[in-house]
Amino acid sequence: MGCIKDSEEEYRSLVRDFVVWCHRNSLQLNTSKTKELVIDFRRERGSPRPVLIGGEEVELDWTSNTKQLYKKAQIRMYYLRRLRSFNICGKLLRLFYQSVVASVLLHAVVCWGGSISKTDLSQLEKQIRRASSVVGTRLDSLAAVAQRRTLQKLEDIMDNTRHPLHIVISSQESRWSLNGTLIDLGSDYRRHMSGGSLIIRNLDKDQDSGMYQCTAFNTLGSILSRRASIHFAYLDSFKTQSVRSAVNVREGQGVVLLCGAPPHSGELIFAWIFNEYPYSVQQDSRRFISQETGSLYIAKVEPSDVGNYTCVVNNTVTKQKVLSSPTPLVLRSDGKNNNTFSQDASITVFFGINLS
Repeated sequence: MGCIKDSEEEYRSLVRDFVVWCHRNSLQLNTSKTKELVIDFRRERGSPRPVLIGGEEVELDWTSNTKQLYKKAQIRMYYLRRLRSFNICGKLLRLFYQSVVASVLLHAVVCWGGSISKTDLSQLEKQIRRASSVVGTRLDSLAAVAQRRTLQKLEDIMDNTRHPLHIVISSQESRWSLNGTLIDLGSDYRRHMSGGSLIIRNLDKDQDSGMYQCTAFNTLGSILSRRASIHFAYLDSFKTQSVRSAVNVREGQGVVLLCGAPPHSGELIFAWIFNEYPYSVQQDSRRFISQETGSLYIAKVEPSDVGNYTCVVNNTVTKQKVLSSPTPLVLRSDGKNNNTFSQDASITVFFGINLS
């Protein structure tokens, strides 16, 4: 490992000395399996000169390594698919993936995870997504695994005082900013740092929402982290609390009741109550609840569908639940072709809907 400051000569000299040391100790370097890992913190990055060992050029990219990992993982994927064909439970499939497939696919990811090209990264990520579909659960992406293992490696170096990089990493300092403003930890009892990480206690929506970024620096220079944001989940109540206007529909028509979710942040789950709790609307060939908009679709309305419908909105993060005011559904029998629209319920009537 060498540090390149104003000139590359010191780094080149270290490589040459290492090659000479190998020859003196009867060690033969395999140039085809040797990689050069360049970590460049300079704002204006240039292409470094290739490193030569015994007249052979050391590769800078990891394409050949990616191909080998992909090929080995692809072979092991066959056995994972075979296990699934035997109806093996998901827990054992995941265990097999971690021990047999991921152990090869993510081998030494700390070294090459941050240096491979977008094409190589896409190829390996595609393999992980295929394995995820076989296992039946979401698997960690390559980037997530590389970041987690790199942080673990840094923590191990910081705990090991005998490691050659312990002094370099331990001397690193960091500071955090919120929305571009430096956080003053001295006057903030809720925030403090531990090992470069920012820890916030008693989160406050007004004070802690926004974009965070860390600046790490030591004697060699400084670097900015990727931005991280904090958003607070919430779910307001429905504005209209009175009974909504009745919706008139003829038998055999289709109708859509729009929920109109109140202001919120976080993933929502929608449900509908028919008349009174706990009689909830069950989805079938005629009834469908969209989890995107919360709308309730009813095809070929029957007399049994007449009643009051209440939209139930659940926030999966805050576990809050709010209910809309009831929307009466009335069956009309005058035979006219006009429809009644409720401003509160935002009703749209469609003809000939068939959900089966």
